[in-house]
Amino acid sequence: MSAYAQENDIDAFVSDGGGGDKITVMMMPDQRRWQFANITPETARQLAQRLTIAANDAEKNTPAH
Repeated sequence: MSAYAQENDIDAFVSDGGGGDKITVMMMPDQRRWQFANITPETARQLAQRLTIAANDAEKNTPAH
């Protein structure tokens, strides 16, 4: 399973190896090299919640056009 945002070069997936109990988050900072972090499902839920809050706050700060 994968969730991919091409415009942001971020991917998240569950690996087939190692029992599949970790979620791998992959991102490419500064266009130099891929960064990987293996996190638990609970940590992934916490990260998703924090990202949603940050996205909502960013939208609130966006000037109306």
